[in-house]
Amino acid sequence: MNLNDIKQKNIDVSSHGILPNTDITLKLSEILTSIEGMDNATLDFPKGIYKISRKYAFESYKNIANHDDGLKRIAFYIKNLNGLTINGNGSSFIFYDEVIPFAIEDSSNVTLKNFSVDFIMPFHSELEVVSSDLDKKSFTAKINAELYPYKIENNQILFKRFEQWVQVGQNIVFDKKTTAPILNAHLYETKNYPHAIDLGNDLVEFSQLGDNALPIPVGGIWITYGERSLNRNIPGIHIIDCKNIILENITIHTAGGMSLIVERTENIKVSHYSVTPSHDRIVSTRADATHFMNCKGDIIVENCQLDHMLDDGINVHGAYVNIDSYIGNNTFLASISHFQQEGIVFADPGDKVAFTKKETISSFFETTVKEVKAINSKVFLISFTEIPEELPSFEMTLENLTWQPNVIFKNNTIEKNRARGALTTTKGKVEITDNYFNNQMHSVLLVGDNDFWYESSGTQDVTIRNNVFDQVGFSDINAYPLYALVKLTENQKHGIKPYHGHISFIDNKINSLNGLLAYSSSVGSLTIENNSITSTSTTSETISESPTINLISVNSASIKNNQSVNFITPRLIKREKVNNLINESNIGFNLI
Repeated sequence: MNLNDIKQKNIDVSSHGILPNTDITLKLSEILTSIEGMDNATLDFPKGIYKISRKYAFESYKNIANHDDGLKRIAFYIKNLNGLTINGNGSSFIFYDEVIPFAIEDSSNVTLKNFSVDFIMPFHSELEVVSSDLDKKSFTAKINAELYPYKIENNQILFKRFEQWVQVGQNIVFDKKTTAPILNAHLYETKNYPHAIDLGNDLVEFSQLGDNALPIPVGGIWITYGERSLNRNIPGIHIIDCKNIILENITIHTAGGMSLIVERTENIKVSHYSVTPSHDRIVSTRADATHFMNCKGDIIVENCQLDHMLDDGINVHGAYVNIDSYIGNNTFLASISHFQQEGIVFADPGDKVAFTKKETISSFFETTVKEVKAINSKVFLISFTEIPEELPSFEMTLENLTWQPNVIFKNNTIEKNRARGALTTTKGKVEITDNYFNNQMHSVLLVGDNDFWYESSGTQDVTIRNNVFDQVGFSDINAYPLYALVKLTENQKHGIKPYHGHISFIDNKINSLNGLLAYSSSVGSLTIENNSITSTSTTSETISESPTINLISVNSASIKNNQSVNFITPRLIKREKVNNLINESNIGFNLI
């Protein structure tokens, strides 16, 4: 098939041999190759179930942020196209191998809509615990070998992931009744190779769980997903170096990484997007539902259902990179900081960049990029139009100020997932409104760090309004609906200027297990007004000893018209290094 075979803009793929209930991989590759150079094409898939395998898929070496890099097979490989629409019309794309469903590169005005993605097996295993022995520090699990193939060799269990056998690796326990992470899930995390004994009838006894690990209680669903460095290989959708992307009415049932990872993209809208498990599985994707790195313009995520994934609902951030040395002529040798960020494009000529002091993560000089030359996937040369007259002796990092998106996160549900709800670390305007949060850890996390993840940057204008925070921290007694800070190591300290700008937390409803509302550290101005926090706890064991509102190093704060309901004792507001505080008309709160 060549370009002359397809001349029309609206293409019914069935007329080119792509038919339901068949393996479409080869013909899909052919048709995508044939429309190269064609603007404003539409691929229409008649509603049906389409099978996709590895053998005839595209192949490309991929550096994917927060994933394991490598040579990947890709089903829908969309590159250098403008105006493409792929309409599934309610179809299901079923993957029989480790193939990235969608990869979009160097393209603009692309729309994906009306389909679902699933794999014949998930990228994790689910084991139901049927007995537990605290004295022996062991538990017995029932395994559905058809859904989660396994074998035991030398008293070690291995699970099949397509063509590979993997160890237990990272693992977490969910509660069968709630289908959410179990209370204090960290207490049950076992080592990579617990001792396994085959009891027959797909029953396996596990012992030698690791230092301080408790045996998993009956009713726990043990989720295992392999070694950290090898279990983020296959995201659902990867988008990089694009502009004006729309994802609409899409369901991702499972993925061997994030459902959606977006890099260096300007303007993207995600609506009626669902991440949820299928086939009676408890867990959906291996990692985040949605993730955006080094983007700009507008990120709009609305009317989405994000549940049961093994990481965050949404994460928006940039990257701090290290300055290794100055080589003269306004040029520095710099390096990517995190092992899963190698291959990223930190900046282009013309981008605004800040020099930051690594000790405080505070910027002290701003300039413009003149030239960037990659040496390899980790190291690059970067030249600037201007540099400080006298270079400081302390360690420095760089932050890109141009790629800072605005974020609208509206009318979404994030529930029953491991980890957090919404992380939106950007200097753009952020609006988090009308959402439902039900997360294991903090619901809204505003944080930057210059040590491990190297995720930037401090926020400037964040509004969190009219959300419902339900049973926040059902698995973490110290989780907050709002948690804003700069993450510092013991060798770092707060800078003179606050890391975050203004944060508003208003008109929210908190149905609270642990009695917590907001933690804010290194914030310029903070507004916490017109919120209600109602106790839903039936036992004091879930109530945190931390202050309900904890303010540390905040320039100014307004705490007004908040109400606590059904708590036995008043909720505490604690302040430390707060310059100006308005504390008025709060019912059921005491200031200490």
